[in-house]
Amino acid sequence: MEETSAPKPILEFNFKAEVDNDVFNIILSRKYSKCELLNIKISQSNSIPPSSFEAEFTKKDLDSISKYFKMFDDISDLVPELQNKFEKKEYNLKKNENAILIYFNLGIKNIPDFFLTISKTHNSINSTVEALCGLVNKISNENKKMQDEIKNLKDEIINLKKEIKELKEENDINSDIVKNNEDKNMIFNWIRPKAKIKLNLLFKATRDGDRISAFAEKVKGKSPTLILIKAKSGYKFGGYTTVEWDLTGYYNYKKDSNAFIFSINKRQKFNLKNEGYAICGDPNHFAFGGGHELTIWDNFFSNDNSKDYSYGHTYETTSNYELTGGAKNFYVEECEVFQVIFD
Repeated sequence: MEETSAPKPILEFNFKAEVDNDVFNIILSRKYSKCELLNIKISQSNSIPPSSFEAEFTKKDLDSISKYFKMFDDISDLVPELQNKFEKKEYNLKKNENAILIYFNLGIKNIPDFFLTISKTHNSINSTVEALCGLVNKISNENKKMQDEIKNLKDEIINLKKEIKELKEENDINSDIVKNNEDKNMIFNWIRPKAKIKLNLLFKATRDGDRISAFAEKVKGKSPTLILIKAKSGYKFGGYTTVEWDLTGYYNYKKDSNAFIFSINKRQKFNLKNEGYAICGDPNHFAFGGGHELTIWDNFFSNDNSKDYSYGHTYETTSNYELTGGAKNFYVEECEVFQVIFD
């Protein structure tokens, strides 16, 4: 029985080359049909549609190109040698409209360098159209994704604006007396630290008049209340109480363990000493303290009957008229009363 030789192994190697911003993928392989063939495939991956080049050489073809190939018995021996040339970058690529030329730099005495011509393969119209359709679909999908991202960003911006508006509205005072954020935050912290607070303007003297009757009508049944006062001297002060004002009788004192008065100019809060006399009211005045520490009398724009006694009967004040900066009697320039609402 005649012995048959074992088939030679299939040889195939891949390379990547970059020339003038063009990227080429090179596949070097041994094929066998009726005879052994050297197959070279080159594709340009960054072109649209992708360009491809291919050529096949028999050993006889190669021998006619260069004496170099005659040094090898067959294609199987030659492929690893060409692989070595590619790995050592002992080659150059040159592309024209119809082919890619591979120049091999041999450096062998008496054997000149040579080149192999790899011809361009002509894709069918259908494959070109298919490639273009794929590109269009890719662009369309990327555009849709971008539109979705833009919509999501717009929604986030709307939500952020809403949150900013809500934060701005929280713990804010729509006041002509207290305008800067530092003073606003100071007063809110005095009322209840870290609380979310909303204020409802009940009474404003320049809007509603300087009569105690107008004050009584606006604050009736409302609590807690924050009162801000600006004297014509420029001093700003006020008080806070958690009980309702009663201005129907004569000297109606109210007990309130949470009440306090304060000086905005001095940035100082004065706590209660005697909670039984926290606030007082009647048809002619409203006041904080027994005696009183702070009193606002009727027609308070036109007379200086309003007083700062500051003698420490009910609140922790002294006798040097701390609220008004040293003046016992004062004219009121503005008075604002807010209902305090805890969120």
